[in-house]
Amino acid sequence: MGDFFNLSQNTMSRRGVLGLTGAVIASMTLTPTVFGRTNAATKPNFIVIMVDDGGWSDWGCFGAPITKTPFIDKMCTEGVKFTDFYMGGATCSASRASLLTGCHPARVGFGTPFYVNEPYGLHPNEITIAELLKGAGYTTALTGKWHAGDRPIFNPTLHGFDYFYGITCGSTLISDGLWINNQNKGPLEPEVTTKAFTDEAITWMNANHEKPFFLWLSYCMPHVPIAPSRQFSGSSQFNMYGDVVQEIDWNVGRVMQTLKDLNIDDNTVVAICSDNGPWLRQLPDAGSSYPFQNGKGAPEEGGQRSPLVMRWPGVIPAGTVCNKTACSMDFYVTFAKLAGATIPNDRVIDGHDIFPLMTSQTGAVSPYDEIGFLYESATFKSVRKGTWKTIDVWGQRRLYDLSNGREVQLSANPQGLPGLSDTLWNLTQQKWTELQANSRPLGDANKLPKSKLLSQQNAKLINAAWDGYYYTLAGKKIRCRENSSLPRGVYFTRDTRGKFLRKIVLQ
Repeated sequence: MGDFFNLSQNTMSRRGVLGLTGAVIASMTLTPTVFGRTNAATKPNFIVIMVDDGGWSDWGCFGAPITKTPFIDKMCTEGVKFTDFYMGGATCSASRASLLTGCHPARVGFGTPFYVNEPYGLHPNEITIAELLKGAGYTTALTGKWHAGDRPIFNPTLHGFDYFYGITCGSTLISDGLWINNQNKGPLEPEVTTKAFTDEAITWMNANHEKPFFLWLSYCMPHVPIAPSRQFSGSSQFNMYGDVVQEIDWNVGRVMQTLKDLNIDDNTVVAICSDNGPWLRQLPDAGSSYPFQNGKGAPEEGGQRSPLVMRWPGVIPAGTVCNKTACSMDFYVTFAKLAGATIPNDRVIDGHDIFPLMTSQTGAVSPYDEIGFLYESATFKSVRKGTWKTIDVWGQRRLYDLSNGREVQLSANPQGLPGLSDTLWNLTQQKWTELQANSRPLGDANKLPKSKLLSQQNAKLINAAWDGYYYTLAGKKIRCRENSSLPRGVYFTRDTRGKFLRKIVLQ
């Protein structure tokens, strides 16, 4: 199957697992087009692969001693490894909100994870990364876990995804089954999800690769219940958790091979990360955050620090390492600029452009070195600035030194650093106060219009042009919920060919 991987649909190549050694591929010179970011003919595709509850050191390229991840490791030798990358939150729903909106989760009302059939979800007025890219001519898909609201009004197809194949809630253990767009298709067994979501992603890429696309491949594993397929059961020397990690790795290899087969490898940005740290309470069915402390839901580094590998041949220099602070909410701004999309200017967007970090540009610095990076959840707040971090948990402050790839707790007032703890704590308070002052509401199905998902056949249809987040109707630019000349209700837009575009909620 081509020159990138030795794969078949049904058999993992042991030779491929054992033979991934060799010289790092020399980095290639960035083209003027890339520095100018984009033009209509060269818009890159974007793929974000997200594992669920993965550990910082689950992959070989991040130090896994036993579990074999040759395909992710090969991505790392051909791309950039981020050692100081964070998800926007330390739990599932919050981290997804940061990716989708380019914001701190609390900015858009997210905190603790959503449980089954709760009325909460991503507010319809939020402009997701999928919507942003659609406005720049992209087609979009999510295969896998959504977990940003499981009520019909929060369905991914109403948040910019042209296609959805996956589960709406937190795990297969509590899932109401497989959803395809807005239709529930019944039970979905945990052990089939990794391959099924990959199969669907590959099928979708085959059908949509002739135009720029954004694909979010969001695995349910290795979140409990840990369930490797029969093919991978017993494949690792670790345990079932290791089996699942190795199965994910093999399927990542299938995605990468598909890019080769479709001849779009050189024009596709691929990022792979975890949604948060490992769920250590589930040991032995959990990964490792070594050398950092704690895991999912915690304020220590093990809660939000995620492994990240990014690959874009010819643009991202091969075999590079970035030790600058970056965050999942930065994908929003970075991808938008590369795609030529218009970033909303009517709301606060917290993310930054990390293209200089991705491409190892001389003198590139983290945008968070100066302003600080805010960690937050329902129970803790903390800030990292440079290599210093302070944590406040229920009023108890701790100070850490994160230099040298470790998490070392210091005394409250370390010698030679007078006032450091107070300075970081004041920065935490300032950032938290600003965030609360400029926050936006969480979606609440009990307060939103009492409407159900409408198909193209039974929806009210109007002709309206969409440029990303404004609609032009009768010569007027309108925002969702801001047009009073039409009756209240749920409308679906279409172009002159009758193609379904997106909904507008008018209240």
